[in-house]
Amino acid sequence: MKGSLLVFLLIFFAASDTVIADEFPPSHMCFKPEPPLFLASRRHQERYRDDVIRYERCMNAFLTEQKESIRMHDEALKQGNIELEKFRKTRK
Repeated sequence: MKGSLLVFLLIFFAASDTVIADEFPPSHMCFKPEPPLFLASRRHQERYRDDVIRYERCMNAFLTEQKESIRMHDEALKQGNIELEKFRKTRK
């Protein structure tokens, strides 16, 4: 009885976290730079290059974070399936 209650609670909380996590998909906070006008000063052109570098770094950091999150979710899914299969085998 205690074990089945524990499994139920684990599934319940995992499902509720999944629902909350999927409700608001993550988004980046990176600002894409606008290219300078054709006759922009050298200073504006250099600033634009710096902004492009910052934007690329920000996007790469966001993508890396999301890939890590996917990896962690995949691992949790795998472990959950293993645990469920073990549970099913003990009930036979």
